[in-house]
This record gives sequence, structure tokens and C-alpha cells, in this order.
Amino acid sequence: MYAPLQPSAPLVHKKGEAEVAASAYLTGRLEGSAAYSPAKHLIVRAAGGLRSDGSDSTYFRIRQLEAGIGTYRYIDEQWLLGE
Repeated sequence: MYAPLQPSAPLVHKKGEAEVAASAYLTGRLEGSAAYSPAKHLIVRAAGGLRSDGSDSTYFRIRQLEAGIGTYRYIDEQWLLGE
């Protein structure tokens, strides 16, 4: 069964900024992500999720990682567009 990670919408505004997020769910699932802007309008992001236990069930047992690169731009002072 596919278990999607949190939506990736970091709020990095400029070069040199970073954002780190972590989540825990009642099912025992843990997630974490980090985003960083090494250059103006460029963002790199990595995220992962984990839920493993010793039971016989494979229901929602996950280990996944994802990485991405993209851009961000302001439409105006209140709207940030990530691509």
C-alpha cells in the first residue's frame, strides 16, 4: 500500500535559508523533511518516513525516502510560488 509523505511546501524565502519539519502519527509512523536554498530561487529538499514494528501484519509498514530540487518565486509579497 502506498503511504504518501507530507505535502512538500517549504516556506523558504531566500538564499541561505533552511526549513526542517517532523511529524508523528498515532499509528506510530514518523516523518521528517529538510529544505535548503543554496542559491537564489533554487531549493533542494529531502524527506523520509518510517513505520516498522515487530507484528505479523504488514499494514502500513513503510520505509521511504524522497529527494527533490525546484524553484521558488514571489508573485507579490504575500504569495510564494514553488515549482
